[in-house]
Amino acid sequence: RERQGGVEAAHQERMLAEDMRFRALELSFAEVMYERKEHHLAMSRRAVERMCDLELRRLFEAWVGRVESEKDARAQAGKLAELEAAHILALTSEQERFAGSEAA
Repeated sequence: RERQGGVEAAHQERMLAEDMRFRALELSFAEVMYERKEHHLAMSRRAVERMCDLELRRLFEAWVGRVESEKDARAQAGKLAELEAAHILALTSEQERFAGSEAA
């Protein structure tokens, strides 16, 4: 009987040791999966950050382009206004000369 009890105790110890090894493997696997998931999330986060950076850069460049276009448009409008003013001044002085020559 004692022998039978010793055999059963040894069997239970082996089963417990095997169960502990299995649980250690499960834990190790879970840690690896967690690290992989963390790595995947970090990669995804970096990809999203890169996409956001590219989109922000594109928007900024579009805004700068629009500002430059508006500056060019204002500069052209200013030049046009100067030309119109010069033309009006020339017409006015031409009319005054014509009026002066007719009066004489």
